[in-house]
Amino acid sequence: MQSIGFDKARKSFSATQDILKNLKTEDLIKFGFESEFVGRLPVHVILKDLDIDGLYKILKNKYSTVILGKKMDFKSYGIDLEFTDEALMELAKRAYNEKTGARGLLTVFERALIKFEKKLPSTGVKKLLVDMNLLNNPQEVLEKLILEDGIKKFQKEFLIDHGIYLNFDEGAISKLAEISKSTQQKVKDICNELFGDYFHGIRLMKLENFTIPAEAVDNPKGFMDNFIKCNYIKQ
Repeated sequence: MQSIGFDKARKSFSATQDILKNLKTEDLIKFGFESEFVGRLPVHVILKDLDIDGLYKILKNKYSTVILGKKMDFKSYGIDLEFTDEALMELAKRAYNEKTGARGLLTVFERALIKFEKKLPSTGVKKLLVDMNLLNNPQEVLEKLILEDGIKKFQKEFLIDHGIYLNFDEGAISKLAEISKSTQQKVKDICNELFGDYFHGIRLMKLENFTIPAEAVDNPKGFMDNFIKCNYIKQ
């Protein structure tokens, strides 16, 4: 059966590698090398291109300069960088497709992480897990990390200033993300504008924690006024 496409190319490459394994000095001379030059070569070594498995093993080695170097880059910003095995295999596949050997690893690592290395140092993010979701959806993961960091900063400041813990449900978080994306404002600043004075109503209700729903993002003052009216009467 005749092979076609990638399978044909792979078999052709494999056949070439097998031929080179049996290379002799006389073959080099027949190919056109000067006998005097060939005679000065004490050892003939046939180098085999790294395959995906070989590149993966480089990354899995505990002394891998690629992994250690990138971890040190992020650690200098106070960020712990971790990789799942599945992500390392995917990076090895991408590096193999670069067709530049081990150098391809550096290329794909830079390409996959450069956005995070530029944006995360200015946030409070302390750990970054490189998994398949990050590799396949880098912008989405980055935006989520920045969003969560902004909310955490607001929650922390609100708790320190007023002794009240504010929680946000999923609907509220989604709306805050939309506002941040459309206005290019930081999430923390948006939260301050919308909920900075919420401590008045929450204290009136004698609550130590409060959950902000999606409707509060749409109409923060109206939501709090209505909440107080409905619940103050019950008290």
